[in-house]
Amino acid sequence: LLNDNGDLNIINGDTKLITGFDNLSQDILNLAYTNKNDIIDKPNVGIEWTKYGGKRLTDVEIESLEDEIGDQVKGDPRVLEVKAEVVKIDNKGVDIRIRAISAEDFKVIDFVLTKV
Repeated sequence: LLNDNGDLNIINGDTKLITGFDNLSQDILNLAYTNKNDIIDKPNVGIEWTKYGGKRLTDVEIESLEDEIGDQVKGDPRVLEVKAEVVKIDNKGVDIRIRAISAEDFKVIDFVLTKV
């Protein structure tokens, strides 16, 4: 389990492991922050962030980013449904709301990530 800083949680000298819904939530967040080609044996996993960085995004690029994130998350068989939506863009980065439904228990995962 990663803490809010992205570091491993260590409790009494052991790393805390998670399963189920919490694991799915963390996997979606990690996937959304991963740059495409960063995982050597899985080059198609992640988002092609270099296409979107350092410039003002057009409506077409915003839609492309939302689709790319949605398609990546949908690739996880534990996800029943997903929607990614850019909610804020400024000179500091982009905020994206990701809402997904777990296929196992129909719980909703809903968070906003910021990519700078």
